[in-house]
Amino acid sequence: MDGNGLYLVGTEAGRDRWRLERRRVDDGSPLPSQGSPSSLSVDSSPGVVEEIRGLASDGNFLYLAGSFSRGGAPLEWVLEKRRK
Repeated sequence: MDGNGLYLVGTEAGRDRWRLERRRVDDGSPLPSQGSPSSLSVDSSPGVVEEIRGLASDGNFLYLAGSFSRGGAPLEWVLEKRRK
């Protein structure tokens, strides 16, 4: 959570997809920003497992920490930096 809203991240039930949402702090409604949608969904490729396990913000960027695996290989840690 920061001055721009509450950020929620997780995996959509029954799908190989993770989702990031930005919501208002006062009532939880979706909060789009400057023409951008209030949510981002990312589909994994077939045979790929991606999970978001943590989220941090520095005011300008969001940092998504998670894991990635392809074809049953051991999980690898992933860190993504995204502009808010």
